Amino acid sequence: MFQPFSLLRISLFITGIKLIGIGLLFLSAISCKSKQPEAPMRADIAEARLKEEDVKIRQCFLKADGKDTTYIVLYIKGDTVTGTMEWNPYESHGASGTLSGVKDANGELKLLYDYEIEGNRQYEAKLFKLYGQYLIGKVGPLKESARENTLELEDESKAEFLDSFKLVLCVER
Repeated sequence: MFQPFSLLRISLFITGIKLIGIGLLFLSAISCKSKQPEAPMRADIAEARLKEEDVKIRQCFLKADGKDTTYIVLYIKGDTVTGTMEWNPYESHGASGTLSGVKDANGELKLLYDYEIEGNRQYEAKLFKLYGQYLIGKVGPLKESARENTLELEDESKAEFLDSFKLVLCVER
């Protein structure tokens, strides 16, 4: 026997499917609108994009050996390197000065440390390499160079990268 209640259920079911179908059709019509092509980049904006050699990078490094500390700030722009270095031994006179030099093709930093220690101006050739979160300095016996008051490694080929400085957040001093 055919029941009117069943017909009502079927009718409501079909109406629901029609509404869902209409909703999906509407959504697909909205999403199919053609996107506007992006405007081509203006030449003057494209030329203004920074190249690596145009960016000056500041990095700071710290070495703590007991109560002695060394703080290095480096500014690297292309292959030019400048910065400062402060050596602060505990309860003793330290040294503070500037670093300047170049970053070579191997990533080594060949710097001249111009500093004052106990009232005397001194220079020292320094070799560093950036290695991940560290700045590693070459260590070896030093000798006086031909330039007055300048120290340099006796034999650069026998010196080793052993002096480790950890990358730290830069702070104004």
